[in-house]
Amino acid sequence: MLVFKRGTVLFCAGIVIGTALGWSVLHLIRGLLFGIKGLDLVAFVAIPLFLAAAAAVSVWMPARRAAKTDPMVVLRSE
Repeated sequence: MLVFKRGTVLFCAGIVIGTALGWSVLHLIRGLLFGIKGLDLVAFVAIPLFLAAAAAVSVWMPARRAAKTDPMVVLRSE
């Protein structure tokens, strides 16, 4: 559970920071976009959701493996 919690905190922070930076850069480059509206809600919603799903799977797999491992076996392997 600890592995999953740490990974989840990291990818949630990354998504929040990335979305905030994307939003701020959007206002800076709005003048360079020709024929395209500046705010694309699909991009600001779908991409973070896709990245969150991919990150959740990539965090869940090692967390599941760590949860199945017996601590005594790991300590004796060294």
